[in-house]
Amino acid sequence: MGEPGSRSTLRWALAAIVFSTASVEAAEPEAGELLYRRYCAACHGVGGRGDGPAAGALCPPPTDLTRLERDERELMALIDGRRPVRAHGSSAMPIWGVVFEESLIGEPHARRTALLRLQTLARYVQALRARTPDGSNRSPAEP
Repeated sequence: MGEPGSRSTLRWALAAIVFSTASVEAAEPEAGELLYRRYCAACHGVGGRGDGPAAGALCPPPTDLTRLERDERELMALIDGRRPVRAHGSSAMPIWGVVFEESLIGEPHARRTALLRLQTLARYVQALRARTPDGSNRSPAEP
């Protein structure tokens, strides 16, 4: 590979960084799906349409997330749940921000990790809007 500090070594190092970053980004949807299935699917359903197995027992019924028009920041606040949204009235949804933080007590960077979970979930919920009823991704040209 060449001597340390050579251009060849630098190229290999840069290539390793680029490929490792790409694999982290590719893993994010998997992490989002895992979090969603663990914490959200029982109420909102696997496809996010508010038809999960627990939905019938809830009042108000779970939101159809495929129709939810929110940006990432708003979704993170809704999922976190510590600041109620007055326009929505009361919520039967757990306060996930607290749940995530309490599950990480004693862990380094617990608050940051909880925020990353919220962000990962918010991004996954946004991705649900882009899916067709069969679960495949819509093309950008489709409504």
